Amino acid sequence: MENYQLPIDANWDTADIIAVVNLVDDVLSVYEDGVRRNKFLKDYAAFKAVIPAMSEQKQFDRDFKRQTGHQIYQTAQWVSNQKGELVKR
Repeated sequence: MENYQLPIDANWDTADIIAVVNLVDDVLSVYEDGVRRNKFLKDYAAFKAVIPAMSEQKQFDRDFKRQTGHQIYQTAQWVSNQKGELVKR
């Protein structure tokens, strides 16, 4: 897995950073080995709790897409529509 520079907010505590990193790992895993659907959705909810403002989520997603080629929101929508326990794209 490559190293990415995530836009970490200085006001986040360790739990917030872990929540964001978990989701980033989940999104990348969807396109690599797959990830458990329930884990992804739980981590996505935690990410949205850390970054509740839609505008900030979109900015984070744009930064993430620029570095990885993947979009968090579109991946989350795709995962939420899947039926299986393990999701891989």
